[in-house]
Amino acid sequence: MNSLTDGFKQPIPAWVSEINNEALQKISLSSFATMCRAGDMRLTKDLFLRFWPFVDAFPKVINRACLHILKTELVKTFGLEMIDVFRLGFQVLSSMQKDEEDHRQLWLKTANVLGLTSADLRQRPIPEVKTVTSVIAEDVDPYMMCLRFVGVEIAAESVSENFLSSDKFKSALGKEGLRWFEVHVTHEGMSHKELAFKLARALHRGELTREESHAVIQHVVDLFIGAAEVCVESGEPPSPLSCEFNLAEEVATSRENP
Repeated sequence: MNSLTDGFKQPIPAWVSEINNEALQKISLSSFATMCRAGDMRLTKDLFLRFWPFVDAFPKVINRACLHILKTELVKTFGLEMIDVFRLGFQVLSSMQKDEEDHRQLWLKTANVLGLTSADLRQRPIPEVKTVTSVIAEDVDPYMMCLRFVGVEIAAESVSENFLSSDKFKSALGKEGLRWFEVHVTHEGMSHKELAFKLARALHRGELTREESHAVIQHVVDLFIGAAEVCVESGEPPSPLSCEFNLAEEVATSRENP
């Protein structure tokens, strides 16, 4: 067993929970979360409409992340040990991709409960959601890529935990519409957040510090909060556009032009 894969097996540092709790508090105090907890289904519907482009793209982003691990710089740094790390990374990311494909389907089911049609979902992303997607899809050092995935998972978990704490929200959305939220607060084995953090730590060339992790993760969380707050400020959802727009092209473009 080499030191890199040994590092993957080490317990998650206590400060990761502190970062998680900070994100949860920020989301809890935000306007969009306050309104959703109060049972505002117009806003909930708007959120599911506007964030669909990211949810639709995220499994593709994770799939492409497998190739990011095969960087020449990492092979030079870690040598033959990189083979084991690549195998480990491929297993983790492949598992995450499969789960995110399932979560994508659950998002569509909730969108349907909220009255959104396939035509409604065919839209260009608003600038704030486009920025979120571009940042998460950016071709950066693999450890930072994985830390950004941690930020995505913390945002999803925090929103789910916060919204499900409200009986008004659960009653207004109904049992059929809650599944996407429920899967983000109930985990069998390690969560995506834990797996992505462990992989980030294994791919880091030195010690992964609290300060660096906090900066990357909270930046991602803040981007999601900012995009959600735009939904509060706007009265009406954007008009659907032609299905000729392909978000996969947008993700590819974000890689070429970070």
